[in-house]
Amino acid sequence: MSDFLFYPGRKGFFAFRYPEVATALILLAFAIVFSFQTGAPFIVPDPENTGFIGLRYSFPLGMGAIWLGISFLVYKRRQMRGEGDADIAARNKHHAIQALLYFVTFSAVMWLHFNIKLWGPLINPRRYDQFYQCIDEALAPILDLAFEARDWVAMRTGDHVDSWYLLTFAFMFFISFAWHLFRNREALRNVFLAILFIEALGPLSYLIAPAAGPFLYGNGQNLVALINEQAMWEIRGLILQQGPDWIAAYGDRYLSAGLAAMPSLHAGASYIFVHYAAKYRTPLLPAYLVMYGWILIEAVASKWHYLIDLPAGIALALFCIWLSNRFCQVEQEARPESFRA
Repeated sequence: MSDFLFYPGRKGFFAFRYPEVATALILLAFAIVFSFQTGAPFIVPDPENTGFIGLRYSFPLGMGAIWLGISFLVYKRRQMRGEGDADIAARNKHHAIQALLYFVTFSAVMWLHFNIKLWGPLINPRRYDQFYQCIDEALAPILDLAFEARDWVAMRTGDHVDSWYLLTFAFMFFISFAWHLFRNREALRNVFLAILFIEALGPLSYLIAPAAGPFLYGNGQNLVALINEQAMWEIRGLILQQGPDWIAAYGDRYLSAGLAAMPSLHAGASYIFVHYAAKYRTPLLPAYLVMYGWILIEAVASKWHYLIDLPAGIALALFCIWLSNRFCQVEQEARPESFRA
């Protein structure tokens, strides 16, 4: 049993075989404690509701299912090429099971992520918006550059630029996983674990010094974001007024409506994609740098985030990258040679 959970002959936390399973279970334990503490129920989203991001809840799950299907096709193709080779067949079976494990654990972590985020005002109702706004005011010239850059792009692209922020973020997710699936299995493992870690630590980090967002002090340049921000702020007030009863009654429609600005997981998670694109020297890097620059600009120009949220999100990403690298290093050293291709 010990060899099933830990690599034989290796000691310590990083010798654990299934960090993705452990991550999901640890986050579940936190969620159970928070649910017991606040009385907030676990919410299963209504798949027919679009929520506040302009996309159905089934969209990211559907993208994950497509990626999973592609994974199995790739492994099947490799298995056919290596027919009769027991090592290749075992490796392909391992990779197929791993892809299924990725899908299950990532889906579970994201479901817990949004539940905890929605419960946030009940767990820690304090807000540090005024403090973060003071930092923004002190760094106003930097914000002005972001606003001017956003205006320059919007004047040349039209109103549909308002949807680029979340779509760019979703695109980086899917393309990164798909690219590394075909080109480099070790890179895929690195990227996946780092992203899983930041999505699990994210809702916990939101509770440390919470903030709603700079839209409280003025409208941003993104009309779609402004409508969403105001609606999410109203929902936060309803949760504080009515408590768990409101979540039980309406949470299935508004699971993605949890309001949390600090830290910026959009800045953090997308930094992870840029980091590994540079580390593994993929041709995605130039496009990723452009997209990442846009995400940073739009994060503050749309008033989703205070300026300080961005480095805080990147700092969390750096920790998750370090954590992922340590797990992957131990896994690679303990893995049979036939499983490394």
